Amino acid sequence: MVTSPTSLRRLPFLMAVLLSASTLVRCDCETEEFFPGATLTPDSVLSFGEVAVSREKTLSVQVRSNGSAAYIITDGSISAAPNARNQWRVSPDPKLLMGLTPGKTTTISVTYRPCPEAWVGDQVNLEYNFDNCPTSADAADLTFVDNSREQSRRINLSGQPVAPPNVAVYCPTSGGCNNPNPQLVECNGMSFGTVLSGETPCDLIIEVRNEWEDGRPAGELSVDRMEVLVKDFNIVTGAPILNGADLGFKILDEAGAPLVVDSESPFVVAADPIAMEGKKRFKLRFTGERTGLWRGEAASMTGLRLYTSDPERPIVTAPLTAIGSAPNIEVFPSFVDFGSVPQGFTKTSTVRVSNEGDANLTITEIRIGGGNPEFVVRTSLGRLSNITLAQTEAIQVFISYTPSDTGTDLEKLIIASTDPVDPVLEVPLRGGAVPAIEVSPSASLVFPLPGGAPPFPPRNECLTIRNVGSGNLIVNQLQITGPASPAFPNGDPNHPSVDDFRITMPATCGTLPCNPALNLCPPNLAGCAMSSAQVCIEYRNNDISSSDLAVLNIASNDPANPTYNLVLDASDVPCLFPTGAITVSTPRPCVGQPVMVSGASSSPGGPPGGSAIIVDYQWNFLFPPPPVPALNPNGTVMTSFTPTRGGVYFLGLTVTNDCGGVSQQQAQEMINVADNCN
Repeated sequence: MVTSPTSLRRLPFLMAVLLSASTLVRCDCETEEFFPGATLTPDSVLSFGEVAVSREKTLSVQVRSNGSAAYIITDGSISAAPNARNQWRVSPDPKLLMGLTPGKTTTISVTYRPCPEAWVGDQVNLEYNFDNCPTSADAADLTFVDNSREQSRRINLSGQPVAPPNVAVYCPTSGGCNNPNPQLVECNGMSFGTVLSGETPCDLIIEVRNEWEDGRPAGELSVDRMEVLVKDFNIVTGAPILNGADLGFKILDEAGAPLVVDSESPFVVAADPIAMEGKKRFKLRFTGERTGLWRGEAASMTGLRLYTSDPERPIVTAPLTAIGSAPNIEVFPSFVDFGSVPQGFTKTSTVRVSNEGDANLTITEIRIGGGNPEFVVRTSLGRLSNITLAQTEAIQVFISYTPSDTGTDLEKLIIASTDPVDPVLEVPLRGGAVPAIEVSPSASLVFPLPGGAPPFPPRNECLTIRNVGSGNLIVNQLQITGPASPAFPNGDPNHPSVDDFRITMPATCGTLPCNPALNLCPPNLAGCAMSSAQVCIEYRNNDISSSDLAVLNIASNDPANPTYNLVLDASDVPCLFPTGAITVSTPRPCVGQPVMVSGASSSPGGPPGGSAIIVDYQWNFLFPPPPVPALNPNGTVMTSFTPTRGGVYFLGLTVTNDCGGVSQQQAQEMINVADNCN
């Protein structure tokens, strides 16, 4: 932008105008504070309608923070009044007490108990006489203080106590099977007759009623569970109670779809005020999927069972009788374990398949599920499909197993049939050419004290690993650890006894852990040349302990014992640690002249009461003036260095004796080197 001379001349005037304008009062939009606010749904009336005196009902007020700051209800201010009998219980979301962020939504829950006198804690007392409950309508005001501009809110609460629900169950008289409009009577028993599996099932219409009593309105009836329990009538005494769902009984809605009834989706029957009752129907189906005479009896409270909100009849039972006619496949055994089978050998097991029903059973297919060629199946009839078995008839199924390699094989035998309950049966199969490890000695490898006087030389002991199974045994790791502890459940690799042992054979185990590459064939396999191998351990006591315990971990593919632990147990005369000492042989060390030092005064340590010699001297400098002079030679009792600068030289020495002991602290000597020899 280009500024003209005229504009420049007007600039002081414009600045004066702006300065004077800055003293004017700003608009409300510039001075407005942030205010909280909320919308309530409902915002004035919360009606619970009719609620049975044996029940409670919970509704919610939705609170949406729509201001420009967090909406807060003052702690302790929310209440319902009047509430002398504790009919109302209010539970605000804690977020409302701490602050509900703008744009967020939560709820205030209000629970109405028309007759709190009938409650003990959170459970209704079913022995309470509900005739004593008040019948007049209840009303209260839900009020609370908040931080909005209004500062308080009020919502009217209302509810009408009514009598508890009164349940009755109606079912068809005889001949009601698959009749959409049967004659219904109060249910003292129902019969499905005989139903053949695979043919048309029998559906009976069941009607649940909620009836007024003595002219008093009845509350809503809720059924939150339905089930069928029956007994086998052919078992005279001690017949178990069976779940009807396993025998062909199904609960359906009026359209024939499965009816799911639980506490989240109850079967609700409301009483109409004009008819003074409510009615709702469902279907009970029997498919005849299991052969037998099935009966539910009032004496054992079996049959159709409804769990209701009627406090006088929380469980309603309706006796029933049904006869099923169906095939019933039975397989024995239900699991086949071939155990350990040598590679190349064959083992055969037999499974019996029978029809225990009273209708013909057709076996449509028998096969090995995963197609593993190591398993082969055949039958006593010579075919694997289109096999018909009459009642009590049976066939033999032969499964042959020939493992071709090492390892466990898992498979399943598949039997498909016309059994309506178990159309496909699976029989698990297991077997394997399984290796098995054996170690000799089995528990511990002992290194006893040798004869003679100490110091004792390193000692070697060997163990033997054998394959006594039927598949190749692969030893894939050897490791030496200390005993197990809570910190090291698999053994402590830093235990002080560990470095007293080393594996000398196989030679590939110079460092641990190692893979010894041992592949041991099963001894009963033709041509097996190596079913065992030796592992040798050397023990050298290099500390002051008189005994050492460690563990040799042998990892293999033995499924029963994948990690074999062998204790290494050694006893010895302790090797006392040597102590280094430095003597400076040069009387006046100076620059340019060799400085001679000796470790001959070092204490050799060794076995108590025995003799030892120091076999290694390791010399080093600690913080010398640069450049660092060479120590020549190193590893011997005497060494020297030629300094090129004057100053203080700190010399260190670590010594090792002939029984393996190493000095625990480095010997140190301070040497002052003069700049010249004058």
